[in-house]
Amino acid sequence: MKAKYVKEYFLFPDISIMCLIFLISFGFLIPNLTSIGLWIALVVGMAAYSAAEYFTHRFLFHMRTPKKPFFLKILKRLHYDHHASPNDLHLLFLPLWYSLPNMAIAGAAAYLITSSLVITIAFIDGVILFLLFYEMEALYRPSSSQPNLPLGALDEESPPMASLQERELLVWCHKPGV
Repeated sequence: MKAKYVKEYFLFPDISIMCLIFLISFGFLIPNLTSIGLWIALVVGMAAYSAAEYFTHRFLFHMRTPKKPFFLKILKRLHYDHHASPNDLHLLFLPLWYSLPNMAIAGAAAYLITSSLVITIAFIDGVILFLLFYEMEALYRPSSSQPNLPLGALDEESPPMASLQERELLVWCHKPGV
């Protein structure tokens, strides 16, 4: 990995803030690093983020286009615009206004299940760690905006979208039936 890309990644404000949150919260875990439960919670947090990312991407980001302008604007910011401008880091990375509330909800659920602040922090650290990994992987992998099919070639199995333009965008970015 070139130093230029590492610098670009870690100096992006949302990534820097997530790294700082991770380091501070991990600092609270240091006295408990010998606990197997902490490590299990970290891995569960990573798996939870992975599953949440898949289901959010699959069922929220590619749902039918919202009719309400406010929700359409949010969905465009969170996902559609990323495909229109795949090299714009402000569109590539999830914004803090989306990530932090989701992590707070996940942390609250973890605490309700475990009643342990240490396990909850480890779980959230797993979520943050996998978010950072996923965002770095998104930055360095080859662009996903290259077409798998010619623009305009629609497959009947493509998820339903409200407009032809959005269906074409979906086919442009994802293999049909996947």
